Amino acid sequence: MKQRPILKTINYKNHKINIYEQEADLKNPPKEPNGEIKGSHRYEVLNTQNEVIWSDNKDMWDEGACIENGKQDVDVSILGEEEKNG
Repeated sequence: MKQRPILKTINYKNHKINIYEQEADLKNPPKEPNGEIKGSHRYEVLNTQNEVIWSDNKDMWDEGACIENGKQDVDVSILGEEEKNG
């Protein structure tokens, strides 16, 4: 499957959050009540070396969800680096 172009890029604390649209998987609902499905949007978080450190394509239904989740991922990554470096 061909990747769709980046819909939006957000810069946050020296990281990039790339947001994409994707085809939601509404034909295959999860078997568990709290299961996740592929939403209409997805995102990737890139570090300062432009490496993808996190991505998510489940239960993302708009740009706002991608931005907020991406920011949380950046904050967790920064906190982990700070704890690792003492």
